Amino acid sequence: MDQSNKSSPIDSLKKRIKTQGFRKTLIYILFVYLLPKVGLNIKFEYRKFFNSKTQNHSVSSDVKIMFISSYDQLSEIWIKAILKHEGAYFIEKLDKVFKDGDICVVCETNMNPAGLFLLRKMKFKNEANVYFAEYGFVFPEYRGRGYFTQMLGSACCYLSEIFKDVDLTLVGNVYIGNSSSIRGFEKVGFKRISTSVYFFNKLLKKIPNKKLKL
Repeated sequence: MDQSNKSSPIDSLKKRIKTQGFRKTLIYILFVYLLPKVGLNIKFEYRKFFNSKTQNHSVSSDVKIMFISSYDQLSEIWIKAILKHEGAYFIEKLDKVFKDGDICVVCETNMNPAGLFLLRKMKFKNEANVYFAEYGFVFPEYRGRGYFTQMLGSACCYLSEIFKDVDLTLVGNVYIGNSSSIRGFEKVGFKRISTSVYFFNKLLKKIPNKKLKL
């Protein structure tokens, strides 16, 4: 494999400094690399409000998006791919998802597993028809091709087809350093509404986006 086009961490750092400036690069390193080592994480909350009249999304010709609701719909190649990349814990996670009546959104390209995320019905006080996109990932060999964006857009269309003429909300939390997922949410029309600070997965503070921009 040709290694000449692969950039080193130092090259990536120099590029970030050139495009975003020294100060923003230092903040990025602090929040993405240093604070998580002591258990402190920051997540952005993204939301999209929509209904069946506002959805219009297409996928690439080589991509197939499916909505799985039981193990019977998962082929052996999918089970192997999940075990290889995520481990047995994710199979157990899927078991709870299916028992709760929720959905696993999967993406295939040329009949090969490329990525997935979970689409779960959530209960929020004073809010109806809220779904949560969680545990999303694209397998390493398929990253950078826009598959996560296509899965998100397809999920919005899927929900709007089920709930005709009903207002819906799709929510997703993204780690501050996950720039590819952030781009995916924003391309599909999600808006960042808050920033949450966690210490060893315990929520410390949730700040509305209008008060804090990172």
